[in-house]
Amino acid sequence: VVREPPTSANHVETVKKWKKRAAEDEGFPPVRADSSKDLFCSLGNGHFFQALNCFDCELSAINDASRRYTVGNDALLAEALSDGVPSIVLRHEVPKPVRAKIAALLNSKREFHWALGEDGQPDFDNITENTDYCSQFEWLSKGMDG
Repeated sequence: VVREPPTSANHVETVKKWKKRAAEDEGFPPVRADSSKDLFCSLGNGHFFQALNCFDCELSAINDASRRYTVGNDALLAEALSDGVPSIVLRHEVPKPVRAKIAALLNSKREFHWALGEDGQPDFDNITENTDYCSQFEWLSKGMDG
């Protein structure tokens, strides 16, 4: 993600696009960003964050209004909504082409898992390769953000 301060052009542009999209698409999550506070933007198209917003706002499913996106008993989803998810946070000065390259690199290697230390530095000491099943949703969402 990229931390965009309220004074950055990308912050203003992102909120403007989000408001326009929310006004045009009734299934799109509402704008809840405060224009006076930092905003965290995804490196790509933000599908993951909008999916979280659908659950956090308990929106109706677009193909069946009788169903809602709810957390239910999913403790990990509840934690993601309340505490956030582990993320690499870039400064807003990082140019958009560099952001796109970082997103492409991260998304192209989903099978390698590494961690960030408390100091924010990557920890490659215990890197592992995940060869487990990967859902179609995960593969498609990775491609969308690249």
